Amino acid sequence: MTTWEDVALHIREQYTLRRDQPNFLVASLTVTGAEIGLPAARDTVQLVHVQTVVEFGEPWLLLRATLCNQRAIEVPEVLRLAARQVLGALVLSDHVLALRHGMPMATLRREDVDRTLLFLARSAVHVRLSLGLRLEEEGEPAQVPPPPPAADAPPVKAAYLPWTD
Repeated sequence: MTTWEDVALHIREQYTLRRDQPNFLVASLTVTGAEIGLPAARDTVQLVHVQTVVEFGEPWLLLRATLCNQRAIEVPEVLRLAARQVLGALVLSDHVLALRHGMPMATLRREDVDRTLLFLARSAVHVRLSLGLRLEEEGEPAQVPPPPPAADAPPVKAAYLPWTD
């Protein structure tokens, strides 16, 4: 699977999609409490955003699982939890914290995509539950409106496609 078309076809065939656009997909994965070591936790839907990007001339698959609005938590607390995650870097984009993971398309296998989607979804749900965040039925964390930008803040240009929910 070395092309976006191959990856997108695989994800369309294997997962329930919430969004299906030519250049990005949003897959819906159900995570059980037992899968994340919290048997008492209810099943939770986690959305994972999937897109392709080019970095240093090479195509990469970029996955993102939303955690929460930055105002919903104390950043040091989530950083401590994220430090224990096996995969997925903690990122902040447009006031939203997320776990993000990139995979080079040149060596991508179906098993890698499936395992990474599942692990990223599990990690996101585990972090959200560990922080005591309210989970929405639709698979995204409860949203807190972002604060207005400072009057003297410079405009921000996105390096990648915007993450639309």
